[in-house]
Amino acid sequence: MITIYCPRDLRHPPGCAQIVSLSQQTNGLVTMKWSISLGRVKGIKITVHWTFLLLMVWVLFSSWKTGTMNTAGWQVLFLLTIFGCVVLHELGHALTARRFGFKTKDITLLPIGGVARMEAIPEKPTQELVMAMMGPMVNVVIALLVYPAIAHQLTAQNLALIKTINGDSFLLGIFFVNLSLAIFNLVPAFPMDGGRVLRALLSFRIGRVRATRVAAHLGQFLAICFAMIGLFYNPVLLVIAIFVFLGAQAELDETESKSALSGHQVKEAVMKKFVSLQSTDTLSTAMQVLLDTQVHDFVVFDHDRVVGTISRSKIFEHLKEHGASTPLANVLSGAWQEVDVNEPLEEAYKRVRTGNVSLVTENSRLVGIIDAENILEFIMMQQIQTSSK
Repeated sequence: MITIYCPRDLRHPPGCAQIVSLSQQTNGLVTMKWSISLGRVKGIKITVHWTFLLLMVWVLFSSWKTGTMNTAGWQVLFLLTIFGCVVLHELGHALTARRFGFKTKDITLLPIGGVARMEAIPEKPTQELVMAMMGPMVNVVIALLVYPAIAHQLTAQNLALIKTINGDSFLLGIFFVNLSLAIFNLVPAFPMDGGRVLRALLSFRIGRVRATRVAAHLGQFLAICFAMIGLFYNPVLLVIAIFVFLGAQAELDETESKSALSGHQVKEAVMKKFVSLQSTDTLSTAMQVLLDTQVHDFVVFDHDRVVGTISRSKIFEHLKEHGASTPLANVLSGAWQEVDVNEPLEEAYKRVRTGNVSLVTENSRLVGIIDAENILEFIMMQQIQTSSK
C-alpha cells in the first residue's frame, strides 16, 4: 500500500513523491481520471479511483477461494478502515501544510494506497520537517487510541489471529497496520516521509539542493534494496521501489531546476530571434516553414499587430482537421500568454512548462518569445557553469 503527497506542478517521471502508506508528498504528476468524489474535508476533495473497486472484488474472490466467506465482511471493513487511516495520514500532511500557507488540491484513493496533490512543498527545513512527521504521527495516534482495547490480546498466541481478520482480530490488525505504516514511513528513503525528514535535517547544515541530492541518492539506493527483497519475498516492494526511485529523481531534478532559475529574470533566457507568420498565411505555408526550419512555435501577426501564436502540434492538428488551404486566422484561439522581461524566470517556467510558448514584452512591446525548452537549456547552462567552478 502506498500513499503519495506530491507537488502538483512536478513535471518529471510518474513517481511523485512519497510512498507509504509510503506517504509521499509527486504536476499534475498525478492526475486521477475516472475518480468518484467522496466529499471534502476542510476544503480538500477526497476521491476514490474506480480501480479501487477491483481490490474489493479481489478480497471477496480470495475469501471465496479460501473458504472464508464467513469473514469476507470483516476483511472488506478492515480494508476500508485501513484506507481511512491512509486518508487521515495524508490529511495530517495536508492540514499541516495549510498552516504554513500551502494548499492541497485533493486526495485520491487507489488500490495501492493514496495520492495527495499539493500546490507545493515547503522549502523551509523546519516546515518540511514538521509536515513530514505529521503523517506518521497520525498513525501513531490511531495505534495509541486502539491500544487500550487490544492490550490484553498482545500475546504471541493471539498475534497469529491477525492472519485472519474477524471480529476478534479486527482491532488488533488495525493497531499493527498503523504501527507498521508509521515505522515504514520513517525509513529514510527519499521521497518517503523519513527521507523528507532526512532532507530537512541536512538542509540546516548543507543547504536544500545538496541535502536533496544526498537524500535522493540514498532513496534510490534503498529503492534498489526494496526491489531485490521484493523479487524474493514480496512483489509489492517492487512497486514501492519504482515509486521511490522515480520519485527521488523527479524531486532532485525539480529542486536543481528551481535552484538554477532562482535569482534570474526572463530577459536572460528570451529568444529574441523568432519566426513570424501572417494571419492570412495558410496552414500549408506554416507547414512549409516547419520543414525549412527547426522552429516549433510561431507568432502570428495581422500586419504589425500580434493576433496569436501557433505551435507545431497545433499546425498538424488543424491541418488534419481543416485542410492545408485554411488561413491561420481561422484556427487561432485569440488568446496567448505574455510575460514581462523583468519577471522572475522561475515564475515564467511555471507558465510555459505545459508546452505553451509565451510572448515576452517590455513596456507592452514584443521583444521575443520563451518556452519550456529554452528555459530547460538555460537550466542546463547554469548547472554546467556551476559544476565547472
